[in-house]
Amino acid sequence: MNNKNADRVLYWLLVAVIVMALGAMVTAIWMVYFDTPVPIEFDNKPFPTNQKVYQSGDDVVVYVELCRYTDVPFTLSLEYRNSLVFSVPEMLRPGNHPGCYDINTSVGSIPDSLPPGMYVLHGKAVYEINFLSSRLATWETQPFTVTEKSE
Repeated sequence: MNNKNADRVLYWLLVAVIVMALGAMVTAIWMVYFDTPVPIEFDNKPFPTNQKVYQSGDDVVVYVELCRYTDVPFTLSLEYRNSLVFSVPEMLRPGNHPGCYDINTSVGSIPDSLPPGMYVLHGKAVYEINFLSSRLATWETQPFTVTEKSE
């Protein structure tokens, strides 16, 4: 009789472990693929800039038409691109209120070490939706020129 009870306990223990494993897999799949679709959508790519010619130190302000679906903060990476790729260190930006709106926003300033030339600013925003999932939104500006700073 003892042997039957032990078999029954092991059987139900195995069933419980299998059910918990399946539940964990379904939860992980949901968190990775179905939790939040797109955190942000842009309606006016490439973004127009407030100037066509910049000097080092000038703020780059872009006009963006967007719909934001989450207020999750994001990590922003910027690259100035022409025949070279000049990367700027990543920065954590706060998430704004969800909704659709048009904004003029500063995305950074022209680095002093950026050589003169024609550039496109490429941005990559990574939204950490949860501990298993992140979403990527990319954009770029219209071309602009960087000139040497006049003293």
